[in-house]
Amino acid sequence: MTSELNHILMAACLLIVAGIASFPYRLSYGNTAWLPRKMRPDRAYLGRPYEYDYPAHNINLLFSVSVALIGTLALIFILAPDLPDDVPAERWFSALAVLYPAYASCQVLFWRKDYGDGFCYADRLTAFSYGKSDTILLIAAALFTLHLTGVLPLSVYRIAAAVFSALCCLFLIHDYIHVFRLRGDNEYSDPIGMKEMYPESLNLLSFPPLAALSVVSLWRDPPLFAMFFGILLLCLTAIRYICRFHPAIRGDEHERRGCLRYWRRNRKVETEQLKTMI
Repeated sequence: MTSELNHILMAACLLIVAGIASFPYRLSYGNTAWLPRKMRPDRAYLGRPYEYDYPAHNINLLFSVSVALIGTLALIFILAPDLPDDVPAERWFSALAVLYPAYASCQVLFWRKDYGDGFCYADRLTAFSYGKSDTILLIAAALFTLHLTGVLPLSVYRIAAAVFSALCCLFLIHDYIHVFRLRGDNEYSDPIGMKEMYPESLNLLSFPPLAALSVVSLWRDPPLFAMFFGILLLCLTAIRYICRFHPAIRGDEHERRGCLRYWRRNRKVETEQLKTMI
C-alpha cells in the first residue's frame, strides 16, 4: 500500500474519531471523569432531572455527524474498488472547506436562539432565524455537491470556498464586535475579556486555524491537511470541555444559570429538611 493511500486512510480514521468525539453528548460521569478534580462536575449535578448540552446543540450534532460521514465515505471509496473512479476518495475531504465555515456561522445564529436573547442584544445580521441558517447550509451543500459531481472544477471551487470562508470569518468578527461585546458590557460590571466571552470567544479563536487548514487542503495534499484538521478538532473538543468547567472561565452564562438554579433548589430543599428535623 502506497504512502498516499496510507495518508488517506489515516485522515479518514482521524475524521471519524474527531466527529465522534465532538458529538454533543449528554453529560455523564463517564465523559467528564478525565477532567481535573477541581473542574469535574459532581454526580449530583450530572444526575439532575433535566438535560443540558452545549449551546447550539442541533448544529453541533449536524457538524459532528458530517465530519464522521466524510471520513467514512473516504474509507469506503478507497477500500471498495467497484465504486466509480471519477469520484476519488480524497475529494470527500474537500467538503471540509465549506462545512466548517458554515458550521461556525450557523453556531452563532443558534446561540442567539439557545440563549434566548436573540432580539435583545443581537443586531439584524446575527439575530436568529431559520432562513439565515438554512441559506448558509444550502450554499455550502450546493458548492460541494457541484464540485463532487464534476460540474464545478477544482480551480473554481477553490476560489468559491475561499470567498465563502472569508465571508463567514467577517460574519464572526462582526458578531464579536457589534453583538457579543455589547452583551458582555451589559452583563458584567468588571472589565470583560476572552475568558468572560466563552463560548463565543473560543468559536472566534478556533475559526482561523481550522478554516485555513480546510481551505489550504484544496491547494496542497488534502489527506495531510485533513489529518491536521482532525487533530485540531480533537484538541478543540478537549479545550471546550475544560473551558466549560474551569472555575476561571466565567463566560458561559447559559451553563452558569443552569448550575445556579440547580444549586439554589438543592439548598432550599436541604434547608427545609433541616428545619423539619429541628
